[in-house]
Amino acid sequence: MRYIIKNNSINNYTQLYNEIIHNCKCNLEVLGFATLLLSKPPDWNINPYGLMKELKIGKDRVLRLLSALEKNGYIYKLTNVQFAKKGEQKVFYYMFDCKELLKETFPEGALESTSQLPLIAPLPTSSDMDIPHVDIPDVDTPQLEYAAYTNKDITKTISNQENINKKNTKLTIREFISSVVDEKTAANILNANPNLTLEEFQNIYKRILLEYKKNFCKDINAGLVLAVSGRWKFRTQVSDESSNVSDDEKTRRVVVGNYNYYLSYFKEIGSCNPKEILQKFQKDCTKYDANIVDIYTEKLKKELGI
Repeated sequence: MRYIIKNNSINNYTQLYNEIIHNCKCNLEVLGFATLLLSKPPDWNINPYGLMKELKIGKDRVLRLLSALEKNGYIYKLTNVQFAKKGEQKVFYYMFDCKELLKETFPEGALESTSQLPLIAPLPTSSDMDIPHVDIPDVDTPQLEYAAYTNKDITKTISNQENINKKNTKLTIREFISSVVDEKTAANILNANPNLTLEEFQNIYKRILLEYKKNFCKDINAGLVLAVSGRWKFRTQVSDESSNVSDDEKTRRVVVGNYNYYLSYFKEIGSCNPKEILQKFQKDCTKYDANIVDIYTEKLKKELGI
């Protein structure tokens, strides 16, 4: 007599790795949530707002479930600050059915959780801790439409990685400074202004190069050290350099920037509507030269498969 009866169909089913089943069995809600995520197609974008609508639960509960899986090595959370600039989704979740696969894919972050949310319950535990099924209504949830196996939401999401972003920015500053000056000068620059940001240094570097070009600065390295410490009096303006760039070139740079942004966003999301991406690109480029915009519109259409 069989007590566990399975459908023999070879289509429309989800194959689960036993590891995640046994590790999550002490918390059936987390196991059910993990099963739902693993049942989605590989290009299905994990978005908290989409899950709230599909599961009819509150934002707090969704974030806690995601946090539980992240803390226990089945979800990796990555923040893409580039997309946040235009108000798009910036926090991306990657779901794995085994911990080793996550460590192989993201070795730099597999040993340290980025979540700052408390867990629903530790996984696994010796005691069976039930989670109360109480949701806090989210009145600000946007009314978005989702088709089956599709998640097109590109709204703002919650970032819990401010400290990590600052750490990564510091590392980027060191790399950038080292790429333009020698090691000794790089050390002097960082000592002169330990709180220097990447954007600040890039602006200073651009202006010192202009000072050198106009013969107001005899040594670029010395000028940089003085400038980052606030002891250099600039005689030129950034506008002096930009005035040499034609209007067509300025337009092209903006349009190319928008083109690269939306192409990168499409490749990251995967399951979003290509026509919506194209419309956003065209909307951002309405005030620029139509001939240049048309060229990159056709290029974007080709990349989007339209």
